[in-house]
Amino acid sequence: MSLQYIIDTAEGIEVERNAVVAQTVSRNQKIITATRNSNKPWRFTVSPSTGLLYVNVRTTLEQLYVTDRHTEATVKLGNVLGQSWLVDYRGAPGYTNAESLMTIGGYTGNVFTISLSGAVASLSSTSVLFYAGDIMQPKNSRYPYVVSSNIIRGTGNSVSVTVNRGIIADANLVNQQIYVGKNCSYKVIATNLPKMGVNADRRVTFSGSFELTEVVL
Repeated sequence: MSLQYIIDTAEGIEVERNAVVAQTVSRNQKIITATRNSNKPWRFTVSPSTGLLYVNVRTTLEQLYVTDRHTEATVKLGNVLGQSWLVDYRGAPGYTNAESLMTIGGYTGNVFTISLSGAVASLSSTSVLFYAGDIMQPKNSRYPYVVSSNIIRGTGNSVSVTVNRGIIADANLVNQQIYVGKNCSYKVIATNLPKMGVNADRRVTFSGSFELTEVVL
């Protein structure tokens, strides 16, 4: 819970999910690149709030010492009022229950086949079901994915959705419904915990940022 609180009250969050890329420059000044297969884990650099009163958050902060840098935590983005814009699901306009109307029909590589039902299946062929940057997650999986391009409803009972990384089959994903946007969660571990202190205003001080990395099993 404490890492979630740090995120919820953060002054800024940096997100990194780049591929592992090596670059070299040849003698004739050509750039040569090579990409390694990677699960592209999520990495977050969280700038903590400078306005936390110690007496109000002492118990919460103590949990940071319990989980430390060895215990996995589950966190969400857009978890509090006013922050959902960060990860809002933009597809299937007007259907707040779209999650329950889309199930995974199959998957291969980095492409999900999403089966449609109910009101979502009845949308016009030009409706956008996912916008590039939308986040989705099979409900029985620990791994969220980012949609790589706009997905149009088209015709038929399913659509193909290309995502940012190879699909990690940590469970039987077929026939599972999905989470989208702020309902997606991230299994992370702290790779850097800043030192904590208290100033004369009784506010908590931090020596730097929190660095969190997704745990890929």
